[in-house]
Amino acid sequence: MLVRRRRTWHTVWRPGPLPASRTSRRSSTGSHRSPPAPPRSAARQPPEGPAAGDRAPDCDGLRHDLTTFPSRLFDLLRGPDHTLLLYADDEAQLAPYDEVVASARRGAHGQLSVWVVAAPHLRTDGLALPFVHDSLDAFRKMYGARGGEGFLIRPDGYLGLRDAPVSAPRLRARLALTFRT
Repeated sequence: MLVRRRRTWHTVWRPGPLPASRTSRRSSTGSHRSPPAPPRSAARQPPEGPAAGDRAPDCDGLRHDLTTFPSRLFDLLRGPDHTLLLYADDEAQLAPYDEVVASARRGAHGQLSVWVVAAPHLRTDGLALPFVHDSLDAFRKMYGARGGEGFLIRPDGYLGLRDAPVSAPRLRARLALTFRT
C-alpha cells in the first residue's frame, strides 16, 4: 500500500507472509549453469583432496615453458567456460589425453578449456595440448592428484567431476547433463 506524505511516496508493509513471487525469487535466479555434482559413493571416494561438488582450491607454482614467473591455478580457470585439468606424472599417461579432450570438446560444444598439469619432472616435448608444470608439487598435494586423473571445474569454481583415470565416456556423460544437444 502506498501512502503519500508531503510530496514523497512511502511504502507501508502490512504484517503477514510475503507474496510467493518475493519468497521464491532468490532460489530461481541462481547463477549456476550446470547441475549439481553427482552423489559421492564410498567406492569412488578420492583418497584426499576435493571431491566432486567441492569448491576447487587455488594453488600456485604452476609454470609455463615460456614464462619465468609461476602462475596460480585460478589464472587458468578464468573465463566463462568449463575447465578440464588433466594431471600426468608419467609420459605414458599423455597418449590418451588427445582422444579424451576431443570427445569432451564435442560434448561441451566447444565451451571447454583444457590444461594438462604435468609433474615437475615430466617431459612434455611434442604435447599438442596446453600445459603447465606443477613446479612446487602444490597441485598434486592440494588436489591429491594421481597420474591420469581428470578434474572438470565448472565456471562457478566448483568441481563437477573427478575421474581417475579420466574416461571419455564418463566425462561425456557428465557434460551431457550441462550441455543439452
